[in-house]
Amino acid sequence: MQLRNTEIAADPRRIHRLGEDCADQIIRAQEKVSMHRRLLEELDRLPPAQRKAVYYCGLGGLRPAELAAMEGVSAHAVSARLYRGIESLRRALTQPPKETE
Repeated sequence: MQLRNTEIAADPRRIHRLGEDCADQIIRAQEKVSMHRRLLEELDRLPPAQRKAVYYCGLGGLRPAELAAMEGVSAHAVSARLYRGIESLRRALTQPPKETE
């Protein structure tokens, strides 16, 4: 919806609401970026096998059997790595962020 200057000038409450809406959108976007950055940091902390399983199967849509064939391991092993990786990420992301020095 486009507003004309005359419409905004006619209703100062509308300006206030628009400002609040914009501020809320900015805050939500910043929180999303912060969570995305934190997810990537925690993903980097996983052991390589778990990180690969989470990345390819959890995020990339590859089936555990497909990754297993590429890695030369069983699908069960990939599923276990995926489960452990997701659980590690869940625990890490529900904790307050670690302070960096």
